[in-house]
Amino acid sequence: NHYGLNLQSAIQNTDTLIRADIKWETAILVLPDDGSGAFPLVRNILINDNKTASYKLALIRTLLRIADGHPGAVIRREDKHVVLPLGLISLYWARQYKPLLEQKIQQNNNAANSLGFVKANGWLKIAHFSAMDFSIGNLFFGGDAIALHLTLKHIGSLIKQMPAKYITLPGSDNQVFEVSLNRTSNTVDQLFIDQETLERYGEFSLPEKIWDLMTQYACWIEPVCISEWVTVMKDFSDNRHIATHQLYDLLKWVNPKRSTIEVRKRVEELNQDNSIHCIWSRKTISKRYDIDHCLPFARWPNNDLWNLFPVNSKINNQKRDKIPTCQRYEKSRDLIIEWWTRAWLTSESDRRRFYTQAALSLPDSSNKDINTHTLFEALKLQSQRVGELQSLNYW
Repeated sequence: NHYGLNLQSAIQNTDTLIRADIKWETAILVLPDDGSGAFPLVRNILINDNKTASYKLALIRTLLRIADGHPGAVIRREDKHVVLPLGLISLYWARQYKPLLEQKIQQNNNAANSLGFVKANGWLKIAHFSAMDFSIGNLFFGGDAIALHLTLKHIGSLIKQMPAKYITLPGSDNQVFEVSLNRTSNTVDQLFIDQETLERYGEFSLPEKIWDLMTQYACWIEPVCISEWVTVMKDFSDNRHIATHQLYDLLKWVNPKRSTIEVRKRVEELNQDNSIHCIWSRKTISKRYDIDHCLPFARWPNNDLWNLFPVNSKINNQKRDKIPTCQRYEKSRDLIIEWWTRAWLTSESDRRRFYTQAALSLPDSSNKDINTHTLFEALKLQSQRVGELQSLNYW
């Protein structure tokens, strides 16, 4: 209220609160502890742990982003731990560091500003990439594939040697996170970013209680992480002349573009005989129609193919940023599955990209067993999860 902000609205756009310079330590301190010990542990890592580089904060933010956006990334749960593909963590690590290193922002107290994952045969050969290139479903060839492959290996090794090693339980040498590296060739012909590829680099294990905490409270905890990262960067000599708001800008997460061009093109290709229907109203799609982000982009920025549906413009205007109810989903089950099948499952390249995106973004959708029916159930589950966590209205 001091800043004239609606807290629920602001949580859904963390940049709003970052701009207000709110001390987010207060926010995380007042969150209710569920008794698992996860909150105090995460608070300690973010706020109290000694930091001579930004590595610890980068790792926590990466995990927050994966927990919030890729619940399907979990390889398995065992012995009260969650196991993630190390390659996915390395990919998101690269994504958040790219803008910072492009602007030569110092990330440790080393006068030479050398970073363990910045190597001549890897990172320095992908300077032409944008942060968004480090995305699920992208395909790389030739020299680009080799450079990215080596970069992911180098980042995985760095995570094992540095932040994972030095993030320990308070008062002990017991690591909170465990990393196991897989041996892989240094050369590849092509690199397709899917679950199978990301698992090749190794595994990252974290306590189940921390993973569950992050899946529920990522929108609260991430701003704390960002605030601490800016504070740490301001302590490094080369950054002291840089305005605080510039550092915040460079830490903005690069979300996928809200583009529906590809889906519209597919609708036009398939609707020559007026056989495409609005998945919510069953009306025939005419010249005037919208592409609906089933899970609202403004609330959960996801531009994956499985999340985009052709709909009647009037119906889409009624839905806006609401979450469909389970009853509405069930009424449209056949049209949703029919659209997915016709639009994306008739060619091998489209099928591969479609299922890759879905498997990593939706819960309980194993890349090995996924089909349109399991995907439909996962979509309902994720809708309920997003709706409950963000207190969204149902439609």
